Order: sequence, then structure tokens, then C-alpha cells
Amino acid sequence: MNCVKCFRVAVWVVTVMSLMLGNHIALAAGPPKTATVQPVTQVADVELGEGGSLSGIVVDGRGLPLANATVAIGNDRQLIATTRSDKDGIFRVSALKGGMYRVHVKDGTGVFRLWTANTAPPTAHRSVMVVSDKEIFAAQSAPLKVWLADPFVMAGIVAIAVAVPVAVAAGRDSGS
Repeated sequence: MNCVKCFRVAVWVVTVMSLMLGNHIALAAGPPKTATVQPVTQVADVELGEGGSLSGIVVDGRGLPLANATVAIGNDRQLIATTRSDKDGIFRVSALKGGMYRVHVKDGTGVFRLWTANTAPPTAHRSVMVVSDKEIFAAQSAPLKVWLADPFVMAGIVAIAVAVPVAVAAGRDSGS
């Protein structure tokens, strides 16, 4: 009788875990054989200042300004300008025209739709912020953090933490 109860609990735990972790285990074997979807880059509208000037700030992953950071501004065809941020992380580039631009810093990129003065939509920003932080990318690929952030994995861990002591206690009670 003791072995039967333990076996039933073990089957229940394995069944629950396979239902919760089925997709994770399947993905561990490799990517699916379908087309890969690239992440969508969010584009922000920004109104250029007088003389086509774009101003912004470079910050690290904690939001602190980065002094003397190299900032490169370009479109799909070419590099338009480079500059450096000041001691407060602020940068400014002039003589830009409206259009789509990428603002690159060492460990980050922002994509912006620049508008000439008085043509921008009402929701357009007056300046940009670019985050330079390689840790953002490293954290996205940390498998343990991804697994522990999944509520189904956490539910499975809790289920096992509850089921195993119950099974052990039930086995001791029926064996006495």
C-alpha cells in the first residue's frame, strides 16, 4: 500500500511537471523549424529644434548619465554625424532633416522619426534618451532568470515542494 501511494504521487508530479514544462523542454532541443520573427523596434517621434538640432541624453542601465560617450547618428544608407556626450550625458547635433534615424551608443541603439519644427505630431518628444547597457542583453539570455520568471515553473516548484513531504508523511503513516 505504501508503494502504491508513493507511485501515484510520483505519477501525478511527473504529469503536472510535463504539462507545465513541455514547451520549455521541447525548445531546449533547439529552435523550431519555422521562420524566425525579428523583434520589433519601437520608433519614437521627435521634433527637431531650431536649425535641425537634435538633443538627447545617454544613460546607463540604471538611468545614470554617461559622460564622454560616443554618439553616432545615421539612417539606413549612411552615417550622418558623430558627437560625444558632455559630463552630464547630454549631446546635441545640428543640421539634421526630418526622417528615420538610428542613434547608436556603445551598447545601445534608439530608432527615431525626426520631424522638422512645426510639423511634428502633438505627441512628439523634444529630446531623446539612449540607454547604453550591455547587461540588458545578457539578462535576456540568462536561462535561470527566464525559467524562474515563468509562473508555471514556479507553480511546479511549489507543487513538488508540497507533494513530496505529503507523500513521505503518508508513506510513514501507512507503514506504521
